[in-house]
Amino acid sequence: MPFLSIHDLHQEEANGNLIITPDRLDFSEFSLDLRVNRLFKEDINNSQSIRGDTSISDSEFLEDYCDEIELTDTGTELNPGHYLWLPVEKIELNGLIGQITSKSSYARLAARAEQLNGSWPQISLYQEHFICQLTLMSNLRLRKAESIAQIFVNDGNEIYSLDPILAEMVESNILKIERKGERLGCPDLTFDGGVCLTMGQTIYVYQGGLLEKGKNNQKCFQRVELSDEPYYLPPKTFFISASEEEVFIQDGYIGHVQEAGFLAYTGFSTHANAPYIGPETVFCGNITFENFTFNPVWLTLGIFQSKLNIFPLRNQCGTGKESRYKNQKGATLSKAANMKP
Repeated sequence: MPFLSIHDLHQEEANGNLIITPDRLDFSEFSLDLRVNRLFKEDINNSQSIRGDTSISDSEFLEDYCDEIELTDTGTELNPGHYLWLPVEKIELNGLIGQITSKSSYARLAARAEQLNGSWPQISLYQEHFICQLTLMSNLRLRKAESIAQIFVNDGNEIYSLDPILAEMVESNILKIERKGERLGCPDLTFDGGVCLTMGQTIYVYQGGLLEKGKNNQKCFQRVELSDEPYYLPPKTFFISASEEEVFIQDGYIGHVQEAGFLAYTGFSTHANAPYIGPETVFCGNITFENFTFNPVWLTLGIFQSKLNIFPLRNQCGTGKESRYKNQKGATLSKAANMKP
C-alpha cells in the first residue's frame, strides 16, 4: 500500500481527495500532525448499559456518557488510563485510507494515540468528526491544541514486503542494516514476516513523576545497561529501549515496526506508538521503542524486540527536512532530555 509523501499529500489536497478543516498545520515529510481539541474520560458505570446501541450517535455518547476534562493553555495533569479525544482537524478522505498514531515526542512520554477502528462506537475517518483514543502509561501534562498525534495516508492498495522481497531490498541497498558499525547481509539477519530486530544495551525505565513534552524528564527515568545477566522488571512497567541495529531506508520507502503477537513469548508488549520509520533523508539510526510489561520479565542484551517491514511511498520525500531524531544512537528520550553515555 503506497503511502503518500509530502508531495502526494499536497496533490491529493489540490484534487479534493484530502479535505482538512479548519486551517491545517504544515505537512511533514509523509504525515500530518493532529491537535487535541477536547478530551473525555468514559463513565464506565454509566455507559455499560448502552454498549452496542447503534441509535446512540458519537456526539451523544461523548456528551451523555463521558466526562469532559478541561485542557488549558498551561497544561492539565493527567493520570495513567484510557481517554477519548476529538482533534481540532476535521478530515475527509476520498478513495484514501488514514491511520492515526502518536507523534514520536509523545510516544516517548508513554502516550499512545490512535483512532477507534474496530471499537464501539464505530468510527470512520469519513465522518465529519472522528473520535480517537489516548492511552497513558505515565503521568502527563497535556496542553490544549497540542499536536499529540499524526495521520498517515495511503491509497489502500495493499503491497506487502514479503521476506524474499525484504532480502532483495537488503541486497540492493534499499534497506541497509548495521550492528556495531558492521554492515549486515542476509545471512546475518533473521527474516520471519519482517526483519527481526533485537534490543540494544541501554534502556530507560519509568520511575514515576510528571512527564511533559519539551522538558527535561530525565529524573523520571532510571538508565539501565543490559548485559547477558537477566535484568528484572515487574508488571506494569513502562520502559524505553532501542534496536541494537541501525536502520537506513532509501528514499521512496518507509519502515514499519510491528507490535502485536510478541507478548506471549517476551512477557512485554512493544508499543509501536509511532511505528513508521522515515527514509534516511529524514531518519536513520537505532529505532526507539516504547514498551510496557504485563507480566514479570527478565531482559538481556540482544533479546528479540520487533520486526521491521518496508512499504513504498508513492513518490519520494526529497525535501531535505530531517527528523530531530535522525542519527540517534541508542534509546532516546524526548529531545530536551537526551542523556549522554
